[in-house]
Amino acid sequence: MDDELLEIIVFTRKDSAGLPIPEIIFINAGIEGPSQYQVERIIRRDNEIIKGKKTTMFTCLVKLENKKHTWDIRYYHDDDRWVLHRA
Repeated sequence: MDDELLEIIVFTRKDSAGLPIPEIIFINAGIEGPSQYQVERIIRRDNEIIKGKKTTMFTCLVKLENKKHTWDIRYYHDDDRWVLHRA
């Protein structure tokens, strides 16, 4: 967890198994309010256990200033919390 960047807000939908699928990522940009980023698609989803906590790492293709970037976001199931892991 040492290389995680910051906690984020993520709007999701559920897949057929009831697992969350990220659609929109919000990052608090300070005084101007949160910035919104559309998830174009999920490239990879990995289930992990970190320090005894069940997590899912999503590698997402995100559109940012008319370019597509790969971001890794992690969902902590027990805490119902999302963090930006790598952008």
